Amino acid sequence: MKKWIIAVALLATVSGCAPELGGANERGGFVNRATGPNDSDAFNLANYHCKQYGRVARITKMDVPSDIMTFDCVQP
Repeated sequence: MKKWIIAVALLATVSGCAPELGGANERGGFVNRATGPNDSDAFNLANYHCKQYGRVARITKMDVPSDIMTFDCVQP
């Protein structure tokens, strides 16, 4: 039982840090909890979003203090 509680706590901690898409549409949007300009998880999330519109993500701003990456969806 103790191992199960530790595993759940660890999973909650790790999943709480994952990048999250917010306010996005076919023109672009932003990713919360991006950890910096080299955050491949945040960029991959943005790129995955843009691909549904036949576009690719282009980072337009990386606000490190607030951990927000802003992106545009552009033609490849």
